Amino acid sequence: MPVLQQPPGAPVVIEPRLSRRAQRAAERRRQRRQRRILAAITAGVVALAAIVLFVVRGHSSSPDKSVAAAGARTQSTLLLSLRAGDGSAAASVLLADDPAHHQGAEVLVPGRVIVDAPGYGSHPFAQVLTLPGAGSLSRAALTDLVGVTVDGYWTLDQTSFGRLVDTLGGIDVRVDRDVVRRTAGGGGQVLVPAGRQHLNGASAWAYATYVAAGEDPTAQLPRVQTVLDGVLAKMPRDEAAAGRIVGAFRGATDRSTKQLAHLFVGLATDARGSDLTYTQLPVLDVDTGGPLPTYRIDSAKVQQLVKTSFAGSQVADGDGAGRRVLVENAVGTPGLGASVRDRIVKAGYVFVSSSNFPPFGRAQSLVLVFQDTPGAQAKGAALAKALGLPVTSVRFSPRGQSVADIVVILGRDYRS
Repeated sequence: MPVLQQPPGAPVVIEPRLSRRAQRAAERRRQRRQRRILAAITAGVVALAAIVLFVVRGHSSSPDKSVAAAGARTQSTLLLSLRAGDGSAAASVLLADDPAHHQGAEVLVPGRVIVDAPGYGSHPFAQVLTLPGAGSLSRAALTDLVGVTVDGYWTLDQTSFGRLVDTLGGIDVRVDRDVVRRTAGGGGQVLVPAGRQHLNGASAWAYATYVAAGEDPTAQLPRVQTVLDGVLAKMPRDEAAAGRIVGAFRGATDRSTKQLAHLFVGLATDARGSDLTYTQLPVLDVDTGGPLPTYRIDSAKVQQLVKTSFAGSQVADGDGAGRRVLVENAVGTPGLGASVRDRIVKAGYVFVSSSNFPPFGRAQSLVLVFQDTPGAQAKGAALAKALGLPVTSVRFSPRGQSVADIVVILGRDYRS
């Protein structure tokens, strides 16, 4: 360490020599000053910590509920379908139960509402059940239509549903009108009379799927609800007992017996506690000129329904800001859009629809973005990666459109 030299000519300073008593007094004064400084520093640190904590908490006495809610989904959902003899859905209900908040929901889905079946284009919802992939395809179509995560599906035909009701010992319902089967010569046979009735499996099916002559198809939906309520009223409260019942008549499903039992026991509990809401999916008439009515969803009312009854299951990035994806199949392989749709959704994008893009046989896929910005390019690149396509497939297109933010044109290089 260098020694500091006294500059030439500088006055020499001689420190006075203190007595031992004076030295001890000076030491005590020095220690007292150190303690005061340390106390001041400590107080300052505590005050600063309090300020930081106040800022982090967002100037609120309670934590941010939206942050707590994210990643803490407690609601489970299921698409229940009754399959008619021709393979279509005779009835469809979106079920939801949230045991953490004691809330259940039933949404009755009109069979004639138009949906996009991934890979197969637009169809009435009831007809999606006749396509390859049936239950899973219907589940995906309903998820995209409503903007709600549908966890699984359960499809029962007439035999399975009838046996389920019979195993429960039948159900008690109020029938709104005679269920009539038309006979030759213009007559009819009453299968289920109006009024308070105890229905077995066959009668419950007949009532749930009945549409009288001249009725709008949506008139059937309250009958579906009535029968389902009768089933819930008879469902055991014990999940093990409920599991033995639903497990014996599982039909077609992607849910385990335990998952089905848990959901239906939860719904039965909701119904007994008056915590179960009933809603028809809001739709509007579409004038197609055909003999049968056709519907489309009432978007504003559906959004309100989602916020009210399905907030915990709303699809992430539900507004689709910059992430709405349209798929064009330029290969020609039937149903190719279904596998693409699943990858799109898992990557956090919103699947809009899919359609064919002739002429078929295109070699290379394209991911088209319509904004020449780094953000749009980044979204396109991330989507390309999720689909297993090279980043070179991302292109800017100046031909703007309002249907989607990204258009994927599938070529033979895409591997499903």
